[in-house]
Amino acid sequence: MTGKYPVRTGVTDFIAPERANQPEKWNRNTILLPVSYQDRLAHSETTLAEAMKQSGYATFFAGKWHLGPEGFWPENQGFDINMGGIEQGGPYGGNKYFSPYGNPRLKDGPPGEHLPDRLAAETVKFMEANRDRPFLAYLAFYSVHTPLMARKDLEEKYRAKLQRIERAGPQFLPEGTRQIRQLQDHAVYAGMVEAMDLAAGKVLAALDRLRLNERTVVIFTSDNGGESSAGGAPTSNVPLRAGKGWLYEAAFGRR
Repeated sequence: MTGKYPVRTGVTDFIAPERANQPEKWNRNTILLPVSYQDRLAHSETTLAEAMKQSGYATFFAGKWHLGPEGFWPENQGFDINMGGIEQGGPYGGNKYFSPYGNPRLKDGPPGEHLPDRLAAETVKFMEANRDRPFLAYLAFYSVHTPLMARKDLEEKYRAKLQRIERAGPQFLPEGTRQIRQLQDHAVYAGMVEAMDLAAGKVLAALDRLRLNERTVVIFTSDNGGESSAGGAPTSNVPLRAGKGWLYEAAFGRR
């Protein structure tokens, strides 16, 4: 968001509400504790959105923010519109990935509405309203973060696929005291990935429909490799080693 390495902003670990992840609150059996770190992105930092606004861009944020408590949310950091960006790093309120969301920055939709599709729809709405001016649309899907929840139709699709394919080799192998997933055979996670892909496709299709595709830069990025040893260990990063939360190559690799 700032173009800086995390240590330059003082945010060197994930932000937890009420400083719950600060080293003084750890109860782990280890002498290797991190130093205390900032639990919010300081207002003194210049964000991408603030830089774009200075050049006349309309700015929009949707999805996962996770950069500080209220007062440090997207609307306080250069974004004109904030759809769903709060302190938490996952959709932990309400019915999680389905409406009602229990999110103070995202109005509930019809019961059962799916979060990735809703975030994409809000992004499209913003693009439609600003098609005749420069804009920054920052869509940070909560997917595929825990909790592991998929649309039932997509979950059933991949459970049926598992019955048709032959899985070779062990499902898990040890890495230290943990077990690392080796096979891509988690139907719920697969459904979450497809739903995110469909939502991204909705935004790209809107760019074509609005005839903005020739003058819009689209950037896809991911923050880390897939979770292969905790949180339900839903995905494999093979042939890379381990995954999210480790210091091996898969920590920074593909989802």
